[in-house]
Amino acid sequence: MYVDREVMGGSKAAAPIHWLPDSSITVDGDTYSVHIAPETLPDNTLTEDGLATLQVVTFDQAGNAQGAGTGSVRAVLASDGTMQWVDPLAPTVAVTSKALRSAKVQPFSIGEDIAMLSTQAAEDQEPVALDVAEVGDGSTLVDDETDGTGDDGLGDPVSVPERAVAGTPDQVVCYGAYTGRTRKRTATIGTGYPIGGDGSRMAHRVKSTDSFVASFGVAAATAGSGWDFGTSGAATTSRSSGFDWTMKTYARSYRVGVEYTKVFSYFTQKPCDEPDVVYWRPTGYTGKAGENTSGVTRPDWGKCVRFTSDGNWHRELAGANSYTYSAGVKFKGIIGIDLSSTRAYNEEARLTYSITAGRWLCGNNDIPDRAGKVMERLRNA
Repeated sequence: MYVDREVMGGSKAAAPIHWLPDSSITVDGDTYSVHIAPETLPDNTLTEDGLATLQVVTFDQAGNAQGAGTGSVRAVLASDGTMQWVDPLAPTVAVTSKALRSAKVQPFSIGEDIAMLSTQAAEDQEPVALDVAEVGDGSTLVDDETDGTGDDGLGDPVSVPERAVAGTPDQVVCYGAYTGRTRKRTATIGTGYPIGGDGSRMAHRVKSTDSFVASFGVAAATAGSGWDFGTSGAATTSRSSGFDWTMKTYARSYRVGVEYTKVFSYFTQKPCDEPDVVYWRPTGYTGKAGENTSGVTRPDWGKCVRFTSDGNWHRELAGANSYTYSAGVKFKGIIGIDLSSTRAYNEEARLTYSITAGRWLCGNNDIPDRAGKVMERLRNA
């Protein structure tokens, strides 16, 4: 396991590796969970928001990386004075690393939802050979509109000299986690389905550091997966900008820009062209916002309530279902798969419908007050 605060900060120095004792790992069939008490994390692991993103890698008996999982957790002070890990999208007040060190702590399981690496590359994508011969400085930014570069998502790491930690000019080796190039991606964080001249809009605001809004999928590739990328959990990241969409009468998805960074991980000292795991993981927002109408079709949800007055309906409080979309982050053109997006409802993420009396709002997995997604109907079928 390594805790990649250094990676989140854009440092090209190696992030440290932390080997866990057997007692911290629980295996149940083909799933596993990792139990880490907050006080066992290294100094400066937590961000100022109390956030830690952990990436866990499993190996076979021959020492080959076979699985990878990623998850973000947040340190908070419980009412009884103990320190605990919580879901970063939960409405909480974070604590700093200094406060964490002086408090009583309780272990928390990262959980079985940090799944083993599952290869989900596109069916028509041929396995790609790992190519780290090309030297890059990790500063290249490629926007969504320029996906046709032929990049397979594996090549162009940071330069070998920057990654070297031992050896001679004839034998350079690496150890730790190193950042490569960065790419801008588009992520869907909500949808609106108004009807009959009514409208919908979304607010994606920044009000405080007490609330995180979204988490985005992480991709990983190992030699065990044939260097095909697969899903590897999700990570949460903070932001400093927001956007309020205007009311519109058509169906659309709400999108924001997310920055992804490629990370090369080495768990023993080895040649720099032989990483154990290559990741693409979210490391920040770009500040971009937009919408999409292409392919946005009206769903057929039946958990409905009828309105008897004209007005504006809002959903913004946490505590029920979040918005989730398994293909919310558009990455298929680079790594063969799209990645997930999950967006909480809170004071910084608000969905609004302008609705006419006699019409209905319907949720996808519960009534609108608790649903992750909501649509409008003229009548309840």
